Amino acid sequence: MNSAEQADRRDRDARYYQGLHDTNPAFQNNNWLIEELPVLVQCRGESLLEVGCGNGRFLREAAQHWREVVGLDWARSPLIAPILRDCANVRFVQADARSFSWPRRFDLVASADFLEHLPPEALTATISNLHRTGRFNFHKIACYDDGHSHLSIHPPDWWLARFRALAPDAGYRLHRVTARKGDPTKLVITLTNGSPAAP
Repeated sequence: MNSAEQADRRDRDARYYQGLHDTNPAFQNNNWLIEELPVLVQCRGESLLEVGCGNGRFLREAAQHWREVVGLDWARSPLIAPILRDCANVRFVQADARSFSWPRRFDLVASADFLEHLPPEALTATISNLHRTGRFNFHKIACYDDGHSHLSIHPPDWWLARFRALAPDAGYRLHRVTARKGDPTKLVITLTNGSPAAP
């Protein structure tokens, strides 16, 4: 990737993602966290924060399992409104994950297809804040270049080491490493300090 491409990618701000949520079918339909629901339910608890909640599809599912569900994103998908109308226990906050705060600690903080979209200089503050915000954390991260908006591309061990460096006594571990669509060059990890059983 040349320097012009790098500069172009780094201009991925809330307005850029708002445009995708408004017009892009993939952003309006996909949610990688839904397939992790059986694992996340094992972590138990009464409150859940989804970071980078996008179209809100996971929030709707989570509302059946947690008493308090909050979706956080710096863009607001037009698909969020009907979920908030239909699910009384779901709330949405439009904010930056680095500075987000909540009156109480969540039992579980989860994200999917989120952290790799952040610029490298935002990772320390974001990971630290997410760790402080939840008793347990669960994050699904793509470790490959998607060609347009992945800004932090690192191998699985790098991500694990980063979480452990920022929260050394929290017990973070790799829960699973898979190949996206069977492609061994496109690894996706799930990383947690929660208690779901290993696959």
